[in-house]
Amino acid sequence: MNLKQSPKQKRFIAGANCPSCDDLDSLVLYSDDQSIECVSCGYKQTSQQRDQSENKPQLPAIDIGDIKITRVE
Repeated sequence: MNLKQSPKQKRFIAGANCPSCDDLDSLVLYSDDQSIECVSCGYKQTSQQRDQSENKPQLPAIDIGDIKITRVE
């Protein structure tokens, strides 16, 4: 029996900057595990990493659903 693995469902996050390379509109949200990835530089962040970083003081963030994108200076 041949089971095909369904491809990850991904959506670009409009208007969001990558916290690593600062590219605009380069972040992808994967719906299966709620992780994000930058298609420009390869930066990745899991939902667990976001949860841990929420306990730290941050710069003002853009709230996009369950994801917070913070500009790093």
